[in-house]
Amino acid sequence: MSWTIELWVEGPTDANTGADGALRGALPPMVKRTLAELANTDGTEVCIEPQILSTVLRDLKVRIGLAGKRGQYSLHAKKILTAFEKVLHAGRLAIAVWDADGRPERVRDRNQILGDLRERGKKGAVAGTCIPCVEAWLLADEGGFKRCFGIGPATGVPGDPEAWTGTSQALKEKLHEVIRSCKEASPNLEHDVCSTSACYGRLAEKTDLAALASKCPKGYGALREALNEFLVPCFCTEPSR
Repeated sequence: MSWTIELWVEGPTDANTGADGALRGALPPMVKRTLAELANTDGTEVCIEPQILSTVLRDLKVRIGLAGKRGQYSLHAKKILTAFEKVLHAGRLAIAVWDADGRPERVRDRNQILGDLRERGKKGAVAGTCIPCVEAWLLADEGGFKRCFGIGPATGVPGDPEAWTGTSQALKEKLHEVIRSCKEASPNLEHDVCSTSACYGRLAEKTDLAALASKCPKGYGALREALNEFLVPCFCTEPSR
């Protein structure tokens, strides 16, 4: 028995499928490993299908004047809820994850979407926000670099990634600087030629999830709780064929 989960992301470094059919990017390993821990499985029953979030939402038609609380939601939140309804109606599962990039409204959208799903008793869909961006999650566990490259970072990593005061672009550059320093000193030479998205995926596979939850409670920690609430219960039922 296996479940297919549509993973809606902002770009290829978050998640993508290579020409060889292999998953790349930071989020597929983190999602699969988290679900395996929460559901006490080996993760092989979960199949991740990455899609670009903007493409999923692009042609959706939503009623702007929705009644009640939903009438106060942003168009972004309304579109995601509409997309979730379509996926759930088809008997599939979906996870939408985006970067906050210093915009409080992106965290608000996530909270409103999860609150809406909770009030309506919906299972099988989850919204998550990387704070400030997915690179913060890859910087959260310093030991992950050594497990991935065979050597730890030479330049150090931010002590509290979610409290980063610079731009998301600066945090991305910080991660790339740390990766570059590890690659240059790494005995694992294969990493010298891997793409950014493949490198992100390999590092994500070696990230300690407990350390990640501790360092990024507002982003990854909240996603972990939402996965446990909205997706893990689905694994107790038969997936649609």
